[in-house]
Amino acid sequence: MKVKKSEYEKYSSLPFNTFEVNLPQKDFEKRLDLKALEIQKELNELKKERLYQLYVPNINLGFSIDYDYKEGSNDKEFKPKVYFNFTLDLFGNKELEKENILIDYEIASKNLQEKIDMLENQYEQFLYELENSNNDYEIALIEKKIKEINLENVKEKFEKGLVTEDEYKISEYEYLIEDYNLENVEFSIFIKKLNIYSFLGYDLLSLIEEVLE
Repeated sequence: MKVKKSEYEKYSSLPFNTFEVNLPQKDFEKRLDLKALEIQKELNELKKERLYQLYVPNINLGFSIDYDYKEGSNDKEFKPKVYFNFTLDLFGNKELEKENILIDYEIASKNLQEKIDMLENQYEQFLYELENSNNDYEIALIEKKIKEINLENVKEKFEKGLVTEDEYKISEYEYLIEDYNLENVEFSIFIKKLNIYSFLGYDLLSLIEEVLE
């Protein structure tokens, strides 16, 4: 999706955790590439269903009237004519055309199924990566809590003169690192969810605007 600069600036100042993003249901119908393959299969299926038309003779039936004047007279002589003709496939061209239609249908069906299988595999990979990030989040949350408890203990000891200022600053620094790590994991989860939406064919800008309403 191409985002205009003005649209980017509109949302870039907002923290990513402003957007509460839930996973959508798995549905590939919004993907234009899949729609194109489905239409191609439907077109070839329609041609396959009408194969009988190949063997219908090309029949032409007509009627005409000629007017002849008799010599030395104003009388008209009517000469009606009826013509009838049809063409037959004597060289097997229809069989070749039939074979090509059947092959085109098989190819279109195969292309569609291969695309669906590929999308299924890619979607499962997205979910696997998201699950790993969710596990990382749980670990980062615990690590942050540990450093937070440790910082509170060291701060209490520092206020009582039991530890040095450097020891207190180290504990504070360790806590900030875990806080930063947790935010990175949260951001990674946020991006992975947006990637899934994009993969399923959603308009991300419209999605963000809808979330903010």
